[in-house]
Amino acid sequence: MTPATTYTEDRHRYIWGDVTPTELTFDRFDEAGNGELWAFVEIHSELPPNPGLIHGPSRLNLTSERSVTMLVNKLTKRVPGFDWDGGLTKACNLTIRKWRDGSPLELLDPTADPARTWLLEPFVEADGATVLFAPGGTGKGYFALALALSVATGAPLLGVTPAYTGPVAYLDWEASKQETDRRISRLCRPLGIKNPAIYYRREQAALSTTAHTLALRLAEKSVVLAIVDSKGMAAVGSPESAESSIDLLRAVRRLRVPVLVIDHVSKAVLKGDDPDMAYGSVYTTNGARLAWSARASYKPGEMSLRLTNTKANNGSKSSPRGVSFVFSERDVNVTWQGETPRYDEMGGTVADRLAAVLADTRMSSTELGKEIGVGWETVRKTLARGPERFRRIGSADLWELSEPSLLPDPM
Repeated sequence: MTPATTYTEDRHRYIWGDVTPTELTFDRFDEAGNGELWAFVEIHSELPPNPGLIHGPSRLNLTSERSVTMLVNKLTKRVPGFDWDGGLTKACNLTIRKWRDGSPLELLDPTADPARTWLLEPFVEADGATVLFAPGGTGKGYFALALALSVATGAPLLGVTPAYTGPVAYLDWEASKQETDRRISRLCRPLGIKNPAIYYRREQAALSTTAHTLALRLAEKSVVLAIVDSKGMAAVGSPESAESSIDLLRAVRRLRVPVLVIDHVSKAVLKGDDPDMAYGSVYTTNGARLAWSARASYKPGEMSLRLTNTKANNGSKSSPRGVSFVFSERDVNVTWQGETPRYDEMGGTVADRLAAVLADTRMSSTELGKEIGVGWETVRKTLARGPERFRRIGSADLWELSEPSLLPDPM
């Protein structure tokens, strides 16, 4: 018996239609360190006595003769009118060979368009993942929803019209649909948007276990962007481990759409040692196409985000951007501030540049050094020598302006 075969990156399907249709599917592959290949198997058949789903989904070791034989015996008892030994053994052998052969070698095309392709410039490219990281409570969720609204409707909420529009999927491991409904309602009301194509799904299992079926759902809804909130909850194991980050990014790739991954910051950021790292393994940012950090400043009823492009795979890093959210009882208004100053390119003294950065926020000396492009030793000496301009907050390495009137003269 020779089955009809269909192979995709994470799904192998075999159909025997000689007499009565019988279909076997392998998906969610996992190759162990000892070379064993595991997959979930699901079998449908129209043969009597019980046509329909006759097995699975269950996990099978395709490389274990004992496991395959046990399944053959089980299927033979349930549906005796099919050569399960020949069919299942052939399917396992074909899948093992296909999996280990991998994709074919292809020549690179030097005539391809060299321009970067975007979904929403400069935040999300047309392929791959963007990581947005910041401390908790700094507006990451509102920014992600504003980006989703822009992609779903074409509205230039973040300063640019999307290259193309389409439905967005918000995959939420942290909050609830009710909370997200309230947020999207507050964003939509002042814009007059009534029915944005933003799908919500509350998640529980790790993304790596659901990516296969989720990719099918996204394709069914013609989704063009997925948002993962957040990386630590969506991953398997400790978020600090390399394996956890690698596993998540592999799952993101299987979704086959651009993905915005929301993440928290590393412990080093909270201690003021390093402002440019997402939480956990360096693979979190190394495996993404783009990485953006967000820093919030606050006024009564308003939250402003300064967004800094910390990593770009396919070109130069973008200039910092600014966006503010103005809150009223029922609405949230989004105001795009455009490009913000690069303090490492400003003229003036080190003290003047530090004052410009601290105009509406607080930072550690290490963060300040990276903002203005000066070593932390120089920053700390400048801060310590200027008590009339700079004030240390408590015993932590956190600084603010002593008096707002001591900002550098903009003229």
